[in-house]
Amino acid sequence: MTSERLQRLRGPAEDAVLTLILLVAGIGGTDPASQDQLDWSRPPDGWAYLLVILAALPFVVRRRYPIAVLVASGSAVLTYFAAGYAFGPILFPIPAIAYTLGSMLPMRSAIRWIGSYYGLMFGIVVARMIGESRDELWRQIAVWLLVSLAAFGAPLAIGIAVRVRRESEAG
Repeated sequence: MTSERLQRLRGPAEDAVLTLILLVAGIGGTDPASQDQLDWSRPPDGWAYLLVILAALPFVVRRRYPIAVLVASGSAVLTYFAAGYAFGPILFPIPAIAYTLGSMLPMRSAIRWIGSYYGLMFGIVVARMIGESRDELWRQIAVWLLVSLAAFGAPLAIGIAVRVRRESEAG
């Protein structure tokens, strides 16, 4: 195989490995992650695992269709939380897609897409917290705000920095 051919296969191979990691972590970690959250969330069932799979599978084409991956994976993650399942490895696709959009799209476009996704996620999680009327609700919302901003914002910023550096090195 020529060096050029290997280089062309590198991107799809990396996407396949990322997809496999997300699948294994999601399927293997969903039940253990939910065990400490059963007092306020639904136990995982077939639907939860289907959503975990649907959140991970789109990453196999993330370089070719990054916005479609955000929409497909993001929809699965949002549905998972709206259905009342526990926090866990279903969250792993979030930083992966934030980094991807930051590294592939113009900065303003990436921020708009990830910001919209963040707004939807934040709204669903806060509505769920309010509906469950847990103790210390405002503290929990503040913690979710900080943690979720880091999960969305840090990988997005890193992706943008990688893209800017790559463009400046190219000329």
